[in-house]
Amino acid sequence: MFMEEYVYSKIWEEQSPMKRKILEATARSATGDVTSIRKQISMPPSEFGVYRNRLMRQGLIQPEGYGKISFVLPRFDVYIRNQTFDCM
Repeated sequence: MFMEEYVYSKIWEEQSPMKRKILEATARSATGDVTSIRKQISMPPSEFGVYRNRLMRQGLIQPEGYGKISFVLPRFDVYIRNQTFDCM
């Protein structure tokens, strides 16, 4: 509960709408496959790459082998899915 209330909520609130969209799609992805995440949000590779790099610099996601990404923070994907459940 502490992480959600004091850390994850602060991180989530500070993200731009586009970064949130990418984080939401990543949280819903079972494999972290970048191509499927991009297609889910209809984003071209060049634009996705810019946001992916920004999220990596923030320490929120990391490469997970070729063409895959994952979350760095434990259970941040669960937090995001809980925040966006009503929107899905």
